[in-house]
Amino acid sequence: MRRALLLLTLLWTTLAAAAADPAYLAELVARSRELKLAERPEWRKLGHYEPDLIGPGVHGLLDSPGFYQSPAGKRDPRAELEATLAAFFSEAPEAKEKEHPQCAFIARRAWLDEVLGFDRRRLPQRDCPRFQEWHAALNAQRLTLVFASAYINNPSSMYGHTLLRIDARDQDERTRLLAYAVNSAATTEERNGLTFAIQGLIGGYPGTFSVLPYYIKVREYSDLENRDLWEYELDLAPEEVERVVRHLWELLPAYYWYYFFDENCAYYLLGLLQVARPDLELTRPFRWWALPVDTVRILTRQPGLVARSVYRPANATLIAARLETMSKEERAIAKGLSQGRARPREAVQGLRPAAAAAVLETAHDYLNYRRATGNSDVPDPARLARELLVERSTVDAPSQAPLVKPAARPDEGHGTSRVGLGAGRRDGQNFQELRFRATYHDVMDTDAAYVKGAQIQFFDTAFRHYNDGATRLERFVPVDILSLAPRDDFFQPRS
Repeated sequence: MRRALLLLTLLWTTLAAAAADPAYLAELVARSRELKLAERPEWRKLGHYEPDLIGPGVHGLLDSPGFYQSPAGKRDPRAELEATLAAFFSEAPEAKEKEHPQCAFIARRAWLDEVLGFDRRRLPQRDCPRFQEWHAALNAQRLTLVFASAYINNPSSMYGHTLLRIDARDQDERTRLLAYAVNSAATTEERNGLTFAIQGLIGGYPGTFSVLPYYIKVREYSDLENRDLWEYELDLAPEEVERVVRHLWELLPAYYWYYFFDENCAYYLLGLLQVARPDLELTRPFRWWALPVDTVRILTRQPGLVARSVYRPANATLIAARLETMSKEERAIAKGLSQGRARPREAVQGLRPAAAAAVLETAHDYLNYRRATGNSDVPDPARLARELLVERSTVDAPSQAPLVKPAARPDEGHGTSRVGLGAGRRDGQNFQELRFRATYHDVMDTDAAYVKGAQIQFFDTAFRHYNDGATRLERFVPVDILSLAPRDDFFQPRS
């Protein structure tokens, strides 16, 4: 038995040493050309190839040097495929600073193995412990696209933002905040919104993918920036989810040059998602610009792709809904309690149980809202929050949390581009007018699915043609941003 085991070990070592088999590599390359694998949508999506704006060629969108194995791989899908096959034969050991190509490009390996049927004796399959550990931690069962609504007080966030949530097998609705989220964004320490927007317009930042706990993003968007969240659960088969997860691993070390209008976070998330199915063409419609709300809209238009949607209102939205049901006196009591100006039991003593419960809950929520936004003026907010909760527990009334129903989902709002035709008369001359707005929303548009009072328009342009043959540029506004934020006794945002 020992001799047999020794012989088997020697045989396996010999086969592994002979893995760099030029004859077998030539066979695989020949078969890939025969099957035209480089022209298939699966390979084009794994390489993020898009058609050139002019001419019949294609170009890869990733800009980091290590993503494409061939020097010509960014513009030649076949050269990239053959270079990838050759890299799989590498005998370089797995290193901490650099993974073996079979592990670094785990999605490519899985697909090429599926269509070419790798001979394990001539091309041994590498173990990928780092990928396996990461893959097990995600434990992915389904994917959910999350849309964060516009942030009215930051021009660079007025379009909204998308991210991808990875829902694990052992999670349910009560533990959903513990899921992981995939975020794609410009990598920068810039805090000035206007500077960020200008740099983003010219590709001044590298864009990267990251994976982080979902509750961190919920706290950032819902608690700190008070942005409502929409969750679109995707109806993908297990093998489709697996393709996306594998390709995400390939993208984590890579980067792209971030452009605010087209090659942005929402666009690249679509590029990741369309790996799930060869027939999905999610990025193709966005040749000039890709707004987050439009990328959500393209997902919902795919037959059978979105299983359901869930609305998660921000803290400020919930507090505002609570205040609408309260009297002026109750609002004053709630605000006083949140600022520690009265003792909870004495303040609600004369109120009926339901009203007392609503006042205490609103005071607690408003106290936490001010803490999250850095505006708390209470010496010990944690102690006060506990006092409010303790008093609330003594009130015999069910939860007074309101059921917030939005007017429309983000994908149900009006389109973001607008074309108008008109006619008129000026100084005795008749004219015809063509007007075009590239994006996005103005205060005269319907507010359904948009933030009320928020206006952001790019390239609002009008041409007029007069009957005497003259044509002139009547109007051109590169950018127009307006924020009209209502103020009351609880919220005082800047306009």
